[in-house]
Amino acid sequence: MKKTTSKVFLLAATYSLFMSIGIAFIIMQLYSGSFAESFGLSMTELGTLLSCQFLASMITPLITGRLSDVIGKKKVLIGGIALFAIGCFVISLSKTAAVCKIGIFLWAVEEPVQTVSAVRHWSMSSPKKHRAILR
Repeated sequence: MKKTTSKVFLLAATYSLFMSIGIAFIIMQLYSGSFAESFGLSMTELGTLLSCQFLASMITPLITGRLSDVIGKKKVLIGGIALFAIGCFVISLSKTAAVCKIGIFLWAVEEPVQTVSAVRHWSMSSPKKHRAILR
């Protein structure tokens, strides 16, 4: 017997997921001034620090989409959560801007991993005739 996910649960989980991602990214932008002050960064250096978020958001879906097909969506999601935790740990202990950039990149990798996973869950919970066909 195939186990299915409740549509209501999936909707609530997806909504919570995307809201938390949005809030985390906004908070990072709001506190960018304190990052600059903590590390003594110029505006240019601050820009590179914040661009690590967006760079990770562009690269990761290209990798994790295919990876979730190969090794499984649950393993990719757990790996992404582990990278998020490591990124948060690195950010909290960073003494230099370079180390903080690495932490932000690892932290930001989680957002597309969750997005890819959520889209896959929605697709798998829909009847086959309603799923998108990729060729």
